[in-house]
Amino acid sequence: KYSIDYNFATTSNPKELAYFLGFFWADGTTHGKFSTIEILEKDALNVKPFFEKIGNFKYSCRIRENRQPQATFYLNDENFAKFLFEVGKYPHSIESHSKILEYIPAQFHIYFLRGLIDGDGCFYSGKTNKHWNNTALQFTISSSYEQNWDTLIETFKNMGINMKICLKKYKTYHSSVIISSNPKEIEYFVNKLYENKDEIWLTRKHDKAINMIKEHEKQREKIIEQRQKYRIIVNGVEHDFSDSIGYIEGDKGKSFPTNYIWYNSVGTDYGVTLAVATIPFGFVKF
Repeated sequence: KYSIDYNFATTSNPKELAYFLGFFWADGTTHGKFSTIEILEKDALNVKPFFEKIGNFKYSCRIRENRQPQATFYLNDENFAKFLFEVGKYPHSIESHSKILEYIPAQFHIYFLRGLIDGDGCFYSGKTNKHWNNTALQFTISSSYEQNWDTLIETFKNMGINMKICLKKYKTYHSSVIISSNPKEIEYFVNKLYENKDEIWLTRKHDKAINMIKEHEKQREKIIEQRQKYRIIVNGVEHDFSDSIGYIEGDKGKSFPTNYIWYNSVGTDYGVTLAVATIPFGFVKF
């Protein structure tokens, strides 16, 4: 029989159990007494040691043309299926997370969130402007369009990160996402999420989140360094703009003007404004 011990009072591996429940909440399905998780084989090999600590799974792999190898964890456990029904995962996974989080002891909630994020979460960083080196951070979790996010949003809020709901409608499907784009809150949350260095996580998700934070810190240090060194000499007189506030923007295209850059900064006793553009006029530009 392929089954697991999902009772926190009897399991000897509560961290792995909480992680599994979070991962199952994201990527698991239940049909009758059968419960499965199907994910990329490379991810399955990563989490397989955690899952094997809490139960006996049937494990299989399949390879299809033009697709990455997939792996499936399989349970034939009627009691576990009934438990999923009781906590709101089955038959629909759109219910609030309140029952499952009430079931999991509070000290292991962080592992449930790790599993949930490893299944349905995404960390993203990118440039805010193609002409500027500043980076934007983003953290999201995706689910069904009808998903009740109330409890999960409150849980994240208690961990220092405010998530907003974004509903998306496409021609072929609808979905909902909770999202944060606040760099300070995301940085605090990532450090909190991986505070315990026990490696109970999907390595590629963990590494992406940590490297994203490190890169953002480098960019922030670079901006601070640039501000500290900022001086302008006009007619032989040096004007110190150290620790001043500045703004720069630029763009280019087919409309008027064809390209431009605009800069403004304010120091303690003076300021500077600079604008440069290419203006098309007939067959010439100036």
